[in-house]
Amino acid sequence: MLKKDYISLLHQMDLVERGKSSGFLNLQEQKVLKQLLDKNHISYQVYSYFGHKDRQIYSKIRPKIAVLEIITNAALTHQMLLGSFFSLQLDSKILGDFLKFQDRYYMYIDAKYKDYILENFRQVGRNSITLKEVHFHDLENYIQAFEDITILATSYRLDSIVSRITNYSRSKVKELFHDEWIRYLDENMYTGSISVKEGDIFSIKKFGKYQIGKRKGKTKSNKYILEIKKYIF
Repeated sequence: MLKKDYISLLHQMDLVERGKSSGFLNLQEQKVLKQLLDKNHISYQVYSYFGHKDRQIYSKIRPKIAVLEIITNAALTHQMLLGSFFSLQLDSKILGDFLKFQDRYYMYIDAKYKDYILENFRQVGRNSITLKEVHFHDLENYIQAFEDITILATSYRLDSIVSRITNYSRSKVKELFHDEWIRYLDENMYTGSISVKEGDIFSIKKFGKYQIGKRKGKTKSNKYILEIKKYIF
C-alpha cells in the first residue's frame, strides 16, 4: 500500500473513532483499517449493501446511503459507468457500486454527496443520463449475477488459475502480472505464486472480475476441478 493511502486510512480511523463513517472501502483498505481499529481498541460495525463485501463501510452507527436510478436509452457497462463517475474527480469512498437490476441501472452512494451527484453526473461516455432517487427497498430482491465457469487447474496458485481462464501460456501470464493486469483482493499483484481460497475476488484486465468458487474434485490426471464465478455487469 502506498504511503498516501495508508495516511488516508489513518484519517478514516480518526473518523470512525469520532462516530463518523469511513466511506466505502475496497478489500485492501478494509484489511488495513480493521488492523488499525483493532490495534487502537476502537469499536466499530461493518456495513455492506446488496451483498457486496468488496465495498464496505466501517462506522459506529449505520451510515445513510442514497440509491439512484440511472435513466438512459443506451446500453451501459460497469466500466463505462466507473470511468465517467471518476472523471468528476470524486473520491472512491463516496461510491458503493453500480448495479444492473431488471434491465435498469442503479448506483448507491454516501448520502452526503447525493445532491452534488444528482446535479453533476449527467453523462456516461457519449450518452446523456438522468438520475432519480429511489427507495433502498426497490432493490431488495437484487442478487449479484454470475456466469459459472469450471476450470481444470494444476494448483491453487493464482497464476495457474489466470492461465486457465485466459488460455495464455505461463510466460504470457507472467507478462500480465508484470504489466499490472491482475488485481487480487483489490491489490495489484506482480507474482502469481499466491494460493487462493474459496470466496477470494480477483480481476484480470480486459477479461473481467471473478470469484473463487468451490472445488468439485480431482481428475484422474490429478488436476483440480474448480468452480469460478465471473461477475456479470
